[in-house]
Amino acid sequence: MVNKKTIISIILLCSLVFSVIGSFGFVYAVETPEFFPYVNNEKSIDENDTGEDDTLTGIEAIDDELPEDLDTETAEYDAIERFVSRMYLDVLERQYDAGGLNHWANELRSGRLTGANFAHSIFFSTEFINYKVSDEDFLNRMYKGLMDRTPDSGGKTHWLGRLHAGLPRENIFSGFVNSPEFTRLCERAGIVRGTYTPPQGGMARVFVTRLYRTTLQREPDASGLSSWTTNLVNGGSGAAVAHGFIFSTEMFNRNLSDADFVEILYEALMGRASDAGGKAGWVSRLQNGDTRHSVFAGFANSSEFDRICRDHGIQRGNIPPPVSPPIDLTPIKGKIIFLDPGHGTAGSPGAGGYNEAVAMLGLAGRIRPLLEAQGATVIVTRTTEVNVPISVRCAMINIRALEAVKETTTNQEVITEINRLLIVMSSIIANPGENGPIYMNLDPFNPARAIHPDLQSVFEITNNPVIRDKFLVISLHSNAVGTGGSSSTRGAEVYYISPNEIANTRQYYPDFSFTSQSRRFADILLDHIQIAGIPRRANGLRAANYAMIREINVPAVLTENGFHTNPTDRALLSDPAFMARLATEYMYAIARYFA
Repeated sequence: MVNKKTIISIILLCSLVFSVIGSFGFVYAVETPEFFPYVNNEKSIDENDTGEDDTLTGIEAIDDELPEDLDTETAEYDAIERFVSRMYLDVLERQYDAGGLNHWANELRSGRLTGANFAHSIFFSTEFINYKVSDEDFLNRMYKGLMDRTPDSGGKTHWLGRLHAGLPRENIFSGFVNSPEFTRLCERAGIVRGTYTPPQGGMARVFVTRLYRTTLQREPDASGLSSWTTNLVNGGSGAAVAHGFIFSTEMFNRNLSDADFVEILYEALMGRASDAGGKAGWVSRLQNGDTRHSVFAGFANSSEFDRICRDHGIQRGNIPPPVSPPIDLTPIKGKIIFLDPGHGTAGSPGAGGYNEAVAMLGLAGRIRPLLEAQGATVIVTRTTEVNVPISVRCAMINIRALEAVKETTTNQEVITEINRLLIVMSSIIANPGENGPIYMNLDPFNPARAIHPDLQSVFEITNNPVIRDKFLVISLHSNAVGTGGSSSTRGAEVYYISPNEIANTRQYYPDFSFTSQSRRFADILLDHIQIAGIPRRANGLRAANYAMIREINVPAVLTENGFHTNPTDRALLSDPAFMARLATEYMYAIARYFA
């Protein structure tokens, strides 16, 4: 028979059992999805998201489960310690150390530290940085540590895209700790969430990263990325920074075609691929005389580029003036440069008050001191406003080339022949009217005439590495269409000798030694004349049979620095400031050629 004491014990036991069951049922009910439903916003992703104020997709129930190794009955182990220990496990992927746990828990409990600041101390600790985790692993730990869940595919893809675009991890972290999900975690732990504001320049860094990839076709180097980003943070303009990339030495050395140049402008300044009609229009402008700087300005002044700048939190700013990329000038030292201001004053071409002979003499006078300052030997074929016959100018060049070869040889037979040829060339200078036509095929050129044996001997001797490596001849001119002053034709042309391209040249002398060198310098020089402000004509790089580059055998070009029959080109060629800039670009082109 059950006594009264036993019945009372059974009743108390049942009450305890139901109490425990009820308690578990309540905890289960509170933590079921009905109370914290999953919200799938299907939020559209803004590609310009800075991560500074974002509501992440996928708000789920927060699991308050304790780590298995912890003693849940220990009085000291509270919700704050669980918050700290979980960060160790989910982010650092290790067990907490007692000292660290106590320190962080006390700081959070006292309110001296917010949840956001604590999380930042973990994610940007030396220990975590030394893990060198990938962007994907970084995001996985962010989701686990700050959301207590695995990533949803849409959100993870979005943040990976922002990281790849160059947005710093601090900005991504800000988006997570300022989210509703992290707020819930902090509330359940009984701590102040706080806020986190990333350092300035996150979106500026994205802007610069895109410029590296689109213009230079490479990932940014750390120093360059930091320097350009700091420039923008300190008030630099998007137009100036883009200009710095587009007209950098690295970009310049890519030797892009007009079509490729325009395509890069679309990608870098409009953030998209070109449309066929627009691209064709810009390329046509370049081929009809516009400079690359002018086309760049058209893109930089567009509403699309203005929007890109605003989206990245920077000012667009004004378009900088044309500049040449930084050039190493040391290769000029020790070189022998002939400057030939074509034509003399008498009968010199001109229009609208402009005189070619005077202008080109002035240009030579500006180039000469620049080169001499860099250690070059510069010979100008005329220094006053007089006519110097082509035969004399060519003889001067041939004499200096023969002397240069003589200085490098000990072959007595060669030295004897050089001495004889020096006398021949000197006779041309002494009596150009009589001796010039004997030894040289002067204007009008006679295609049926063979090269004179003495001149051929000069050419064979000057086919020498010292001439290839040290000599350069530049004949300076401006061009014309007719005799009027209002032609629409404008732009620069540079000519070189090439027997393979000109039949008359080939028939006269098929073995010119320095065609490839001359052509390369002509190409470089055209780019620099364009940088100065006179566009490179579509067919501006050309072979020709002009006497000034035909009666010598050294690297040589004949330049046409714009059309003085065109009002725009003539105004530039008459402007002292422009001519000073053009002279500087000649120096840069020479330095690049010898480099």
